[in-house]
Amino acid sequence: MAHKSKVVSTHLSPFWKSKGDSTSFVNVSDEAGRVELEELWGQNLSANSIMVCCIPFFAYDLALGDVVEIDNRRVLKKLIAKSGHATLRAWFKDCTRTVSESIAVGLHASGIGIEWSSQNLLAIDAATSIEFERVQKLLHDQSQKHGFVYEVACAPLFT
Repeated sequence: MAHKSKVVSTHLSPFWKSKGDSTSFVNVSDEAGRVELEELWGQNLSANSIMVCCIPFFAYDLALGDVVEIDNRRVLKKLIAKSGHATLRAWFKDCTRTVSESIAVGLHASGIGIEWSSQNLLAIDAATSIEFERVQKLLHDQSQKHGFVYEVACAPLFT
């Protein structure tokens, strides 16, 4: 399907890959304000709705498991239902690969959902309030120690 906007990211290893069956897109803006697209892996629920089966890399206020309405070009139109999950992101540009890998391995080993967009950008899913608090504390402490930045891209419903 041809899009006039540039697709800036795809999910090569979606967290819920086995649940999904299609791709759709969400508009995101770059630093210059140009509209670009993030490709999302999802599960078709109807002709015009999907459940998000990946952890968004660039979109805000969107999380794993959210149900969204899409238009006929498969571009996200609006949020239908929140899953309750939170999305956090860590940007490791100024860190060693050892630091970023160590954090990712630790999160994954403790059952936290993660997806790499690049060697510098890690998207993180927190499904519960306990996970969210634990991830946020870890990212805060480690960012102070190692100088990377992180953000809450989609706040949880459970705070």
